[in-house]
Amino acid sequence: MELFEKGIPNNLSRQSLKKAGKSKKKIEKVLAANLPMLVDFYFGKYQKGDVRAKYEGTILQLLGSHDYFVEPLARLVKKLAKHKELDELPAGLSTVLMDNLDAVRSMYQKQKAKLCSNDKVKIDDVTAARLDTMTRLSERLIQETTEICKVINAKIVKKLVKELGIERKYAEELACCYVPSEYLNTKNIRRYAYRLNLTLYSVQGVGVVNSASDDVDSKWTNTIGANLSDPETIKKIYEIFFKGINRKTFISLLIGIMLERRGGKLEHFKDPQRWLYNDISTLVLNVLEGTDFINIEKEKLSKKKAKKVLPINKKELKAFMKIYSDEKARDAMRNNDSPRRVSFTSLSEEDYPKIRKAFRSSTKDYFNDLFDDAPQQNQNHNKPNQKGQNNNNRQNQNNNRRDK
Repeated sequence: MELFEKGIPNNLSRQSLKKAGKSKKKIEKVLAANLPMLVDFYFGKYQKGDVRAKYEGTILQLLGSHDYFVEPLARLVKKLAKHKELDELPAGLSTVLMDNLDAVRSMYQKQKAKLCSNDKVKIDDVTAARLDTMTRLSERLIQETTEICKVINAKIVKKLVKELGIERKYAEELACCYVPSEYLNTKNIRRYAYRLNLTLYSVQGVGVVNSASDDVDSKWTNTIGANLSDPETIKKIYEIFFKGINRKTFISLLIGIMLERRGGKLEHFKDPQRWLYNDISTLVLNVLEGTDFINIEKEKLSKKKAKKVLPINKKELKAFMKIYSDEKARDAMRNNDSPRRVSFTSLSEEDYPKIRKAFRSSTKDYFNDLFDDAPQQNQNHNKPNQKGQNNNNRQNQNNNRRDK
């Protein structure tokens, strides 16, 4: 039984799976046959706004069905794992499931806020019962789907345990954030990197515990098995999760990390979480400066070749700064800007000379473009400004420009 026709959902619903028969084996068989098409659809046509609007409800309903999707899929995954045949599952399935959980959490919070819109008024028994049911169903879906993803990403779990020494329960939590490189691109890399970083903060918050000692140096006890508060550890984790992406996607990854808003989360972080946050910043700065690199290449490189081809080059650093500055400027124009990870204007010239130079250049280019786009009185001046024109004005603007 096919639930898709020409790559578009045809009978994709829990009702269709119900009609497949009461036999558990029959439902599992139908699921197994249609999972590849589900993943292809999700990462393909579903990413277009009009298609998503049309099928989002169907996808959420299907992936949220306990009896006709989650439970049968859990049985199927366990069987494949038992026979070491997890490779038969389509790459990207775990990502589809984790993305669905994000949508479920969002829907739950909206519904909860709607039911409890007035904190001063006690909710009635009917509303309380609805809220309790909604909470239990959401928690069950999240727990069961997460367990499925842990099994699907067993290879990533094994790498984190074997190569980094991370305890299995934490490795499983991190592995749920894995996205196959063929599905990562400049448009979605930031979202998935942010999910990984949030999970790292969470693991660090739970896994590094306060020993209640008066001795500051021995105050925190690490139960994670690896020191996440170390740029080298973070680098190895990024290499596992982002290996195989192209250079443009890699630059977008770095931009996304550096554009991450500080917000109020640092105020609520424990010390170990702040250390991790700062070490991620340090790693990215070192990568941008060219004093360190993250090996995203699929093929294995010798140390000599890696040091030659992997560091960020001048052109890539310039591209980073242009996109970073443009996005900061757009946010500022919308009154939607806020402090990010790092203020490039406050970086040490001695420690980060290349970054500082590229940032100054991007600032200059920004104002050159600003003057180019300004209305001109004389038509002969519609061409881009030539070198040396309006130098005084540009210098004044550069002196007054805030860190974008």
